[in-house]
Amino acid sequence: MIKSRFSPGIFRALGPILPALLVLSLGGCCQVPNFGKESKGSKAAGETYAVGDRIQVTWKGKLYPAVILSVEGDGRYKIHYEGYGNEWDEVVGLDRIKGRSGGPTNKTAAPTPVAPPAPVAGRMASDGLPEDIPGPGSNPPTITEWNAVAQEVRVRGSSDLGCETKMLREWLRVNCKPKPNSFPPSNVQTVSSDGQQAYVGVYGNTTSAVVQVVRGKSYRGLFAWGGGRIYVASDLIVHWPSHQARPSIYFQDAKR
Repeated sequence: MIKSRFSPGIFRALGPILPALLVLSLGGCCQVPNFGKESKGSKAAGETYAVGDRIQVTWKGKLYPAVILSVEGDGRYKIHYEGYGNEWDEVVGLDRIKGRSGGPTNKTAAPTPVAPPAPVAGRMASDGLPEDIPGPGSNPPTITEWNAVAQEVRVRGSSDLGCETKMLREWLRVNCKPKPNSFPPSNVQTVSSDGQQAYVGVYGNTTSAVVQVVRGKSYRGLFAWGGGRIYVASDLIVHWPSHQARPSIYFQDAKR
């Protein structure tokens, strides 16, 4: 009988490390279980997600971005693959979820405000008035400056009355001249204003008003044609409330 070279005491001493020695003697054919530790790339047991979270999901060995549609319980989630049809929606477990890919998709970011295009001096807006009407501060235009303004502005009722209407900077000029087969212009006066500058006068056969168009202020001027007991009168209204983006300028039948 062959006697063992190892005594029972040696086995007792090697007991705690004997399994590892056996693995080494076998050339590492087996792996020692990694009890109590996570394998590389696995998710922690406490990791949870909410509806709308964007995540990375493995499918056939590749990562795809997805969004969580619902929480199914027991660490399982119904997901939708971003960029794919709903027919690819599926329920996956934490073993296939490899972390987050961004913020929740159910929180829509506020759109970046886009500044409106800056007004261009000299260009007309859709209401027939200059696109750019600066605030008060400039001097009244000279005759030479007025004559250089080629385009009239749109003032309702002015054409029927034979009145020329121009704007330069914040200034409006209304010149009313004689029309064939009608009464000649005879008078013009300021009826009411909110303190903005206004100049009126009769120059030969032309009645003229030069008025500042100022936001938050209104103006009413009276133009008359004819004389004595036979005459026609119209009010020029320049109205720009503070809460409105654009002024309103028009003629109306004069208030008597």
